[in-house]
Amino acid sequence: MTTTSPSHTTTTASGAPPWARKLSIALVIAVVGAAAAIFFSPASGPKAINVEGDAQQVFTNVMSPFCPGMTIATCTSSNAADVREEVRVRLGKGETAQAIEESLYTRFGNEYRAVPQAQGRGMIVWVFPLAAMVVSGAGFAWFAKRARERHVPEPVADTPIDPALARRLDDELDDL
Repeated sequence: MTTTSPSHTTTTASGAPPWARKLSIALVIAVVGAAAAIFFSPASGPKAINVEGDAQQVFTNVMSPFCPGMTIATCTSSNAADVREEVRVRLGKGETAQAIEESLYTRFGNEYRAVPQAQGRGMIVWVFPLAAMVVSGAGFAWFAKRARERHVPEPVADTPIDPALARRLDDELDDL
């Protein structure tokens, strides 16, 4: 009669357990499948994602001439929808997002820039907040310094104490 110990496992001729062979076959199939999916995927897949990302950039950088105070991305006008479609088509043909933005600014005007240029009158938008922060910080420091100087406690002069009160205080302290 043959006995086997519980620690003994069945192995293949190579010395590996049988599940290891199945696992390695599954891994090879997964790697080959992933490589085939990447290699044979249509070229428009990643490009379509890039086109949509560039389109969203254009949509958020250009204010809508059809919906005051809104960008092309948020405007609900059918004209804005037409501009969004035009941008997607132009990006699909290989035109850059910057070139499309500039052509939209030429068509609608520079006042439709969501972010003003840092030149000419647009510099005011970039410089004014910085200057306002510096001036308000200096004003706050000046105000704080004056308030601190105004509220400096004055030394308390020694005022004479009523002799009857001083005797009573001494008596109370002696009783303690």
